[in-house]
Amino acid sequence: MLWFVAVAISLDSLFVAFTYGLRNVQLPWKEVMKIAVTVGAVFGLAMVSGSMISMVIPLEYLERISGLLLLIIGFLLVVSCLIKQNKPSNHRLSTLINIMKKPVSADFDQSGEINGMEAVWIGIALSLDSIGAGISLSFIASPILFTSFFVCLITGCFLIIGVSLGKSCAYIKGVQRMSLLPGCLLMLIGVWKIIIV
Repeated sequence: MLWFVAVAISLDSLFVAFTYGLRNVQLPWKEVMKIAVTVGAVFGLAMVSGSMISMVIPLEYLERISGLLLLIIGFLLVVSCLIKQNKPSNHRLSTLINIMKKPVSADFDQSGEINGMEAVWIGIALSLDSIGAGISLSFIASPILFTSFFVCLITGCFLIIGVSLGKSCAYIKGVQRMSLLPGCLLMLIGVWKIIIV
């Protein structure tokens, strides 16, 4: 279960890096580490918050609440991928949403390479989807440090793989449809936890 959730919430990093590869935007190792650590840290904080919540909610309800949260997060991810236009009023939120919709926009200085604060912005944008999942996983007593490190590791690997794949698949059409995959996977895990567990 942990492996599936970690992969599902890290898939966004694969698609973001894939886009960079398609556009030939460079993503140095140092920046990959920044992004992965940011995602892992935010995920860990979300799990800590979830652990506090689990002290008040009876244990028998936590499993289904966890599944429901994953289902909702997955649904929201799918909906956000299907929405064509979004006009948020908050500038920082607008920046994060824009990065998720058009990853190349994170290259603020148009240098053709992700560096400095650009990597942090990408990490924060990728973390938004993982907050609910982090809270959800804490309900089933997943170890916080190990899980956060695992998410960090998977994110880093997906970033590296994504850039390489993007460079080698620059001419393949219909790639954007794959952006629905993370949301669908989380929804399936959520339904499984609610119905079967």
